[in-house]
Amino acid sequence: MEMRNEYPERHSCRRLYGDVLGRRYILSLKLEDFADAVFHVWGLCYNYNNEVNKSGTIPPVDCSLISSLSTKVGKLSLAPRGETRDAATGMLYDRIVTACKSHNFVNGLLGIGKEFVTHLGSMPTLPMAEKQ
Repeated sequence: MEMRNEYPERHSCRRLYGDVLGRRYILSLKLEDFADAVFHVWGLCYNYNNEVNKSGTIPPVDCSLISSLSTKVGKLSLAPRGETRDAATGMLYDRIVTACKSHNFVNGLLGIGKEFVTHLGSMPTLPMAEKQ
């Protein structure tokens, strides 16, 4: 269900929903739940940047981190189950739980850092997922 564009708290409601999706992942530990949360946050950033570009008064949010994270998580979810995937999934979970301690999952996710996303992408299990 789409909210009307004129709805004044649209962004706040979507941020809150992003927090709910993030908490669902933290409770479930399922990569699918994390992928849903990341995709939602990417949409939030994209929509926010569209609004910012119209006004031109504040800088846009860098969506490249979220886009890259989404790609890496997608590859990780396709990787065969095993020690390496489990290690990468555990490392991802630990980093997300640490970064998203507050009730603001969206900002926590944006603050995880490019180095971590790059490291996650260099895990040996990910190239195997690309071959599938």
